[in-house]
Amino acid sequence: MLTKLSNKRAFKQVLAKLIAPGNFFRFLRLLRTTNRYRRAYDDAQLKLYSQLLPGDFLHYGYFDDPAIVPEKISLHDLQRAQVRYAELIMQKTVDKDLPVLDVGCGMGGLINLLLQNGFLPVGLTPDRFQIQYLKEKYPNISLIHSKFEKMDVESYKNYFGTVITSESLQYLNLDEAISTIRQVMTSAGRWIAADYFRVGDAFEKSGHNWELFERKLREGGFKIISQQDITPNVLPTLSYAYMWGERLVVPLFEFLTGKLQKKQPAIFFLLEEIIEALEVSMADHINVVDPQIFAQGKKYMLLVIEKS
Repeated sequence: MLTKLSNKRAFKQVLAKLIAPGNFFRFLRLLRTTNRYRRAYDDAQLKLYSQLLPGDFLHYGYFDDPAIVPEKISLHDLQRAQVRYAELIMQKTVDKDLPVLDVGCGMGGLINLLLQNGFLPVGLTPDRFQIQYLKEKYPNISLIHSKFEKMDVESYKNYFGTVITSESLQYLNLDEAISTIRQVMTSAGRWIAADYFRVGDAFEKSGHNWELFERKLREGGFKIISQQDITPNVLPTLSYAYMWGERLVVPLFEFLTGKLQKKQPAIFFLLEEIIEALEVSMADHINVVDPQIFAQGKKYMLLVIEKS
């Protein structure tokens, strides 16, 4: 009896709120403006990720043994793989006399490694949480709080000996990024790009198309002098995430929604469409980290690029 009363009360509360003067139109406005808050959600994700993996790296890991199975990967292994990834980038960085621009520097993991090895890093990020964190942790390094495409180019003309885009290129407008790098990098400078690119019919549309990227580079006055396909070495990161999605997230979601349906059928009925939408969204997110799907439509490249 108590359960029935609770269900009726919950339904009436939701309905009353929805039909109250002005609330329905507010509800529609909130639906339309969801994407405006996506950035805040992404920032929260990055903050959580940095707390789970305290090495200050927010990128994929590079595993020397691509055949390692996800069940044998520990958090320590994942942290070590992220450091190895950063070490590969640093090995391509040769100019210690001129500043190194880390575009989309995240929590500063690469900045720290560059400092330890005698480089002069400059971090760029548009993220308020990240910039505050970096100011407190690295008070003596230069930071640029801006989107890369909107940075003050005139103040940094031919300023950087090295520009690094480590999993940040995928978020940038390609034409604007190439133009900005050309202006802020010295004539003998080096652009190091580590990122994934779409090839063929990719399931998920993030990342630039590889053939288009190569063409835009040539048109922008750049040439690739070194390229390494590290897809096999980053796939264990995806395998690890995919394993936990399949073994923990999906079963937990099914358990909770099943329990809601059994214990609170009226509320479940009211939220059924939302639950179904969440289920579809969850499946899409898990497919994004499916290593087989990723390998079919994308490749992860470590590139050294110079002006032609």
